[in-house]
Parts: sequence; structure tokens; C-alpha cells
Amino acid sequence: MFVLGLSMMLAVAGRVVMGVDPCAQYANGCSVPLHMPLFYKTLFTPSCNRHDVCYRCGAKYGISKDTCDSAFLHHMEAACAVHDASRRHISLQSSSSSSASHLQKRSACTVFAKDVFYEAVHIFGGLFYHDVDGTASFCSEPTAVSCLHD
Repeated sequence: MFVLGLSMMLAVAGRVVMGVDPCAQYANGCSVPLHMPLFYKTLFTPSCNRHDVCYRCGAKYGISKDTCDSAFLHHMEAACAVHDASRRHISLQSSSSSSASHLQKRSACTVFAKDVFYEAVHIFGGLFYHDVDGTASFCSEPTAVSCLHD
């Protein structure tokens, strides 16, 4: 049952299967000013890649900046759920961690997703959202289009 649930959450969290992120070829990951280290950056990279594609191609398909940002938050929250589920499964095998600790970790992940990553792009990302005339040449490629959908 755990494996089935985890598999379903992985499908929601982004199309990253076996370490391959099809959206990465069109994106630059989670860009952070001055390349500062940031918690959950690696976990959120597939979400950042999809968000980059949405900002560069979304207008071509009638997807607004706000819709891109909302999808970004949704994908990060799904990644946090997968992260939390895998940590919870590991702790069930080891009695050293408590349930409360895992709830706090998931809460920290989702809080970081919303209060740091989402708020940053929602407030400051407007300069990077391309209008219809400014969409990238790759936006018609099937792989890029697949990055725009769940």
C-alpha cells in the first residue's frame, strides 16, 4: 500500500522518473540570487523547471502568470508530500524518530515552499513572465508542452 501511494504521489509531484526531468532542458532550475544555498532547492528543482517553462511558454497557451505560480506551489507541495512520506516510511523502520518530528519536517517543507519560493516568484517574477510575442522558440515542442500540464 505504501509503494502504491508513494508512486501516485510521485506522478503528481512532477514527471521526474528515474532521475530524468524532461523539463530541465528548457529551464535553469531554482535560480537563487548570488547562488546562495537554500533549503529544499534540490527537492524543488523539477517544480522550478516546470515553472520556468510556464513563464516562457504559458502565454502562448493562455496560461497566466498567476496560474503558473499556483501550479508551482502545487507541485512543490506535492514534492513535500513525497519527501515526507519517504521520511515517515524510514522512521517506521527505526524507532528513533517520533511522528511529531515528521509532521514538523513536512510543515517546514511546505512552509518553505509557500513562504520562500512561491512568494518570491509571485512578487518578483513578473519581469520574467513572457507575453505571447516573447515566448521561446521551443514552446511548440511536445516535450515543452508536456511541462505545462499535470
